[in-house]
Amino acid sequence: MAKSKRESEAAYLARKSERLARTQQEQDRQRTRQRVIVAAVLGLLLVLAVAIPLLRRAAGPSEAERRAAADAARPVADFGVGLEAAACDPEVVTAPQPNWTKHVNGDWEYDAAPPAGGPHSGTTLATGDDHFYDRTEQPAPERGVHNLEHGLVVAWYDAAMPEAEVAALRQVARSAGDKELRFLAMPWSRSAFTGDKRVVLTAWGVTQRCARISGSAIENFVKKNADAPGLQERGFKV
Repeated sequence: MAKSKRESEAAYLARKSERLARTQQEQDRQRTRQRVIVAAVLGLLLVLAVAIPLLRRAAGPSEAERRAAADAARPVADFGVGLEAAACDPEVVTAPQPNWTKHVNGDWEYDAAPPAGGPHSGTTLATGDDHFYDRTEQPAPERGVHNLEHGLVVAWYDAAMPEAEVAALRQVARSAGDKELRFLAMPWSRSAFTGDKRVVLTAWGVTQRCARISGSAIENFVKKNADAPGLQERGFKV
């Protein structure tokens, strides 16, 4: 009887061991399948990451890219309205203050909206390919003021500027960049501009307010006021 009981226990332990072995084998197979699936997905993503840019290049530039290139090649004065229709005020010159070269962290409360100089961020805004910042990008004015110190002209447009005018300003900026003019366009959202002036051109210490976008007015202002003598960081690349 004792022998039969020992044999039953041995058979039970053998069956249990066999079940554990089968369970372990199934788990190993599942892990292997998971590894294969992960590797396949990663491989597919890698192939797509390489193939998609190649396919895009093979297809050539998009319609938007072709339009942007065409805009850049045209004269700056082709875009927007003429000089008279822009209704620009005379230029206003402000003597730079000693604290204008000061670097600050975070926001600065400027006396003018927008400023033509003053304390600013230690980091400029990159001009990029189109020399233009959209409202959705929310660039910091303090960084734009640093661009002024580098000798750029900054065109600030306010929240009330119609989209058609914003589009014309983007075209002007692309063309100005293509001509290597020291120019950047960006939104101003901290307050409303005065009267009917929707765009304000600023160089270091110089301001001109205009009602509408005029490539001719902007080009004249840039050629007259960019890289003004006396700027500590005149001509610096951004």
